[in-house]
Amino acid sequence: MDTFNSVRAAKCREDLNLTLSYIADQLSISIKELADIESGNVFPDSGTIESMVKIYGCSKQYLISDTLEPQAVVFARNGDRLSEFDQDQVLEFLAFQREVSKQIHNEH
Repeated sequence: MDTFNSVRAAKCREDLNLTLSYIADQLSISIKELADIESGNVFPDSGTIESMVKIYGCSKQYLISDTLEPQAVVFARNGDRLSEFDQDQVLEFLAFQREVSKQIHNEH
Protein backbone atom coordinates (compact mmCIF):
# COMPACT_ATOMS: atom_id res chain seq x y z
CA MET A 1 0.00 0.00 0.00
CA ASP A 2 1.23 3.47 -0.88
CA THR A 3 1.71 6.09 1.79
CA PHE A 4 1.20 9.76 1.09
CA ASN A 5 4.15 11.94 2.02
CA SER A 6 2.37 14.91 3.58
CA VAL A 7 5.66 16.62 4.48
CA ARG A 8 6.72 16.66 0.84
CA ALA A 9 3.33 17.95 -0.28
CA ALA A 10 3.54 20.85 2.17
CA LYS A 11 7.15 21.55 1.17
CA CYS A 12 6.25 21.62 -2.53
CA ARG A 13 3.55 24.20 -1.85
CA GLU A 14 5.82 26.27 0.38
CA ASP A 15 8.75 26.10 -2.06
CA LEU A 16 6.49 27.50 -4.77
CA ASN A 17 5.24 30.19 -2.35
CA LEU A 18 1.63 29.13 -2.83
CA THR A 19 -0.97 29.63 -0.12
CA LEU A 20 -3.22 26.97 1.37
CA SER A 21 -6.16 28.97 0.05
CA TYR A 22 -4.85 29.02 -3.52
CA ILE A 23 -4.04 25.29 -3.62
CA ALA A 24 -7.32 24.33 -1.93
CA ASP A 25 -9.15 26.34 -4.58
CA GLN A 26 -7.18 24.66 -7.38
CA LEU A 27 -7.94 21.23 -5.90
CA SER A 28 -11.61 22.09 -5.25
CA ILE A 29 -11.29 21.16 -1.58
CA SER A 30 -11.56 23.18 1.62
CA ILE A 31 -8.58 24.88 3.23
CA LYS A 32 -9.15 22.67 6.29
CA GLU A 33 -9.01 19.52 4.18
CA LEU A 34 -5.75 20.64 2.56
CA ALA A 35 -4.31 21.50 5.98
CA ASP A 36 -5.35 18.03 7.18
CA ILE A 37 -3.69 16.45 4.13
CA GLU A 38 -0.47 18.38 4.71
CA SER A 39 -0.44 17.48 8.41
CA GLY A 40 -0.91 13.79 7.62
CA ASN A 41 -4.38 13.52 9.18
CA VAL A 42 -6.14 12.81 5.87
CA PHE A 43 -5.03 10.63 2.95
CA PRO A 44 -5.99 12.41 -0.30
CA ASP A 45 -7.90 10.55 -2.99
CA SER A 46 -6.15 9.63 -6.23
CA GLY A 47 -7.69 12.55 -8.12
CA THR A 48 -6.37 15.03 -5.57
CA ILE A 49 -2.91 13.46 -5.74
CA GLU A 50 -2.92 13.67 -9.54
CA SER A 51 -3.91 17.33 -9.36
CA MET A 52 -1.15 18.04 -6.84
CA VAL A 53 1.36 16.40 -9.18
CA LYS A 54 0.32 18.78 -11.97
CA ILE A 55 0.28 21.88 -9.79
CA TYR A 56 3.58 21.17 -8.03
CA GLY A 57 5.37 19.84 -11.11
CA CYS A 58 6.54 16.69 -9.37
CA SER A 59 6.05 12.99 -9.93
CA LYS A 60 3.32 10.98 -8.22
CA GLN A 61 6.03 8.75 -6.79
CA TYR A 62 7.58 11.77 -5.07
CA LEU A 63 4.35 12.42 -3.16
CA ILE A 64 3.60 8.80 -2.24
CA SER A 65 7.05 7.55 -1.34
CA ASP A 66 10.11 8.30 0.76
CA THR A 67 12.59 7.01 -1.81
CA LEU A 68 13.50 10.04 -3.93
CA GLU A 69 16.03 12.74 -3.09
CA PRO A 70 14.42 16.08 -2.16
CA GLN A 71 15.72 17.92 -5.22
CA ALA A 72 14.17 15.24 -7.44
CA VAL A 73 10.97 17.28 -7.48
CA VAL A 74 12.80 20.03 -9.38
CA PHE A 75 13.56 17.74 -12.29
CA ALA A 76 10.45 15.59 -12.28
CA ARG A 77 9.35 17.20 -15.53
CA ASN A 78 11.85 17.17 -18.40
CA GLY A 79 14.82 16.90 -16.04
CA ASP A 80 16.24 14.05 -18.06
CA ARG A 81 16.39 16.38 -21.05
CA LEU A 82 18.50 18.99 -19.27
CA SER A 83 22.27 19.05 -19.33
CA GLU A 84 24.12 19.06 -16.02
CA PHE A 85 24.89 22.75 -16.56
CA ASP A 86 21.20 23.53 -17.12
CA GLN A 87 20.24 21.56 -14.01
CA ASP A 88 22.73 23.62 -11.98
CA GLN A 89 21.23 26.81 -13.43
CA VAL A 90 17.73 25.71 -12.46
CA LEU A 91 18.84 24.95 -8.90
CA GLU A 92 20.56 28.33 -8.62
CA PHE A 93 17.47 30.09 -9.95
CA LEU A 94 15.20 28.29 -7.49
CA ALA A 95 17.49 29.22 -4.59
CA PHE A 96 17.45 32.84 -5.77
CA GLN A 97 13.66 32.79 -6.13
CA ARG A 98 13.23 31.45 -2.60
CA GLU A 99 15.53 34.14 -1.20
CA VAL A 100 13.71 36.96 -3.02
CA SER A 101 10.37 35.57 -1.90
CA LYS A 102 11.52 35.50 1.73
CA GLN A 103 12.65 39.13 1.46
CA ILE A 104 9.32 40.18 -0.04
CA HIS A 105 7.37 38.35 2.67
CA ASN A 106 9.53 39.93 5.39
CA GLU A 107 8.80 43.43 4.03
CA HIS A 108 5.05 42.91 4.41
